[in-house]
Amino acid sequence: MSLNSNSGSLESAPLLEAEAVHEQPQRLPKTWATWLVEIALFIGVSLLAIAYLFPFKADYSSGVQMVPSVSFNSLRVITAGPGETSVVVLEGEGNMAKVAWDVSHPSITVEPVLISSDSSLQITISFGVPFYSGSHTTVLYVTLPSPLTALNMTGSKIHVIYQGPLITDSVSIKSSGGSIRFINPLTLNNFIVSTKWGQIETSNITATQSVQIETGEGSILTSVHSYKRFQAKCRICAITAAIYSPVVDSITDLSSDYGITAVVQGFTGKYYVETIPKTDQITIIGADADQESLFPVIGWVGGRNSQGSFKAVTGAYPVVLVFSK
Repeated sequence: MSLNSNSGSLESAPLLEAEAVHEQPQRLPKTWATWLVEIALFIGVSLLAIAYLFPFKADYSSGVQMVPSVSFNSLRVITAGPGETSVVVLEGEGNMAKVAWDVSHPSITVEPVLISSDSSLQITISFGVPFYSGSHTTVLYVTLPSPLTALNMTGSKIHVIYQGPLITDSVSIKSSGGSIRFINPLTLNNFIVSTKWGQIETSNITATQSVQIETGEGSILTSVHSYKRFQAKCRICAITAAIYSPVVDSITDLSSDYGITAVVQGFTGKYYVETIPKTDQITIIGADADQESLFPVIGWVGGRNSQGSFKAVTGAYPVVLVFSK
């Protein structure tokens, strides 16, 4: 009986193994798509781990165009004539400047270019239409970090309303036309603004070197703290200037055909007038003015001889007027 029972169990063993094998799920062979998905997942996880362990820092010398940590310490605007392309160039270092524009023409291209290996970046914004052209005006809003090193603008027509950060070195604007207005006070080395027509208006300017303001027609309204030289010229317009210059031997040069009104406080140097105005009178008001004196006009620049008057309200500080041909 034992032999029969043993033989029965031996005969049933292959059947059980066959059933067990049949019940196990069969693994499908991997296709190329399956391999690609697994490789992609492996690469993605590896990159995330590397990025977490080793944060990426841009290498400015490698020619990367968009550098998020670059800003601008200088702004140069070059405007072209009608039908030409106007260019706005920002260059410098620091935090990226924010540039926005309000223009009805969509033909604007922004091209950032790495111009050197010292982290300086130049962004050129090209307009398909002139910056200013007749009845159409393209307005560009530029937000820059503080402070700037220089503001340099040259072109055919430039309209400026500047209320941005301080400018540490110089302002230079030369244009054939346009109104220029600086709202906030500036402390810098040189302030030079020249336009053939348009109003020039500034707030308090403290310049360690010179201030030169010139327009052909329009008006000049300025308040200047000038330590070395102040010059204002206006051919067909009037000049109104408040000048605070406590340094001895400061030179103030005013030229206008239609009248000059200068408020001078603490002025102890020479007051040099290149052109006597046609109104035959220049008014200078000194600090804490308490008296008024009249001086005859010595002569006219350009060979014209005429008698006029110079009115000086000197107050506590002397004012010396020097006429020169």
